[in-house]
Amino acid sequence: MLNYIVPCDASSYAVDVSVQKLSQMWCCDKASGDDVPWLWTVLEQCTASPPSNSDSSAVSVEAQVAAFFRLVTQLPSTAVVTCQRTTATKVRGLVQLQNTINELGRNMIDMCVLPAELTLHLLLTLASLPVEVNDELQQFLSNCPLLTLSAMLHSTIIGSAVNLTCCATAVTDMLGTTSAALGEATALLDGAARLCPSTVPAWLCGAAVWSQLYNSRYTIDISQLRSNIQTAESLLHCLTLDMAAGMLRGDDSRQAVEDVAVAVWQHHIDALHCLSDSDTQPSPVAAAFRLCVSDVLQRMQPLACLHLFVRAIDSGLGQFPSQWNVNRTLQWYIQCVQIFDSGHCAVMTVMTVLQQASEAICCFAAKMPQSQLRDVDQTTLDAVDPHIRIALRQLCNV
Repeated sequence: MLNYIVPCDASSYAVDVSVQKLSQMWCCDKASGDDVPWLWTVLEQCTASPPSNSDSSAVSVEAQVAAFFRLVTQLPSTAVVTCQRTTATKVRGLVQLQNTINELGRNMIDMCVLPAELTLHLLLTLASLPVEVNDELQQFLSNCPLLTLSAMLHSTIIGSAVNLTCCATAVTDMLGTTSAALGEATALLDGAARLCPSTVPAWLCGAAVWSQLYNSRYTIDISQLRSNIQTAESLLHCLTLDMAAGMLRGDDSRQAVEDVAVAVWQHHIDALHCLSDSDTQPSPVAAAFRLCVSDVLQRMQPLACLHLFVRAIDSGLGQFPSQWNVNRTLQWYIQCVQIFDSGHCAVMTVMTVLQQASEAICCFAAKMPQSQLRDVDQTTLDAVDPHIRIALRQLCNV
């Protein structure tokens, strides 16, 4: 799961060439650009249109970016961010770093967090900044939730290393928040109710529960887990995104994460959403995840949610028909048809989910009250396959 964003067909030779070239560019560019650390000039050059000579053009932009982040971990912090001490201390490079991390997150393929080595290096870089720029650092961490999520998943490695820097800035505050989130997650998994009010954002608390489940390979017993709706929504986002990553990889060993997701969903029926859902009420939980989840996984999430719907119907959740809004399932079905047409996932995987979902939707509709059948959005219904549309309309006219 935790790999750099190198395409499967990119050769290691191409990446090595990029590392060499980036290292050579350091020698040429480190004296230029007084306002911005030289590394950002390197990134701009290596991701621009490739030169016409065959040696450089043979290296893809993706491989160059992968090489860039491999190089970052080998360089001092001043190559990424610097501070100018004049009448007021000014930090340079934070905006570029924020944009690059968020862009990296949006372009990752089958993972949800940054690799541990890169996460550690970035946090140590930020921890080296003076307390005078704490406001800028706090804003950076707020706008870059992927770094917080990655730090929490790798907490056993990250926390102790950053604490050795003895810094007292927004970085240690963030690590304190992630530690509190993990503490709440442990309490929730032991059956306690979530503290109210809590200093931990709901999206981070749910992600902390997922972090513990993921690091245990989903062997932790969740039978005692109870949480509020926002924490459950966050946890289900993490679980379905992990399912989506497994589908994208063609990983057939998803039973454990699916079992956990069904168990969480049965206690919070209305908490299952996709990041692409256009609900009338905006969700702050979804807003945080949209900043740190790759575009590919966001597009694949409806497939995971639709599969989870099938699992729930098969397991016979008794309260399901009276509480669930079937419009959301129909929207996922439409999005999955678009995934099938785009070829972004294995054809058989998508086709299997669509076939199973078609039967599950009709089975679900047969148990829906007439009032809910009449509330099905007609525009959405017109966009699904004819046999589903005909079945729902026939049931509505009974």
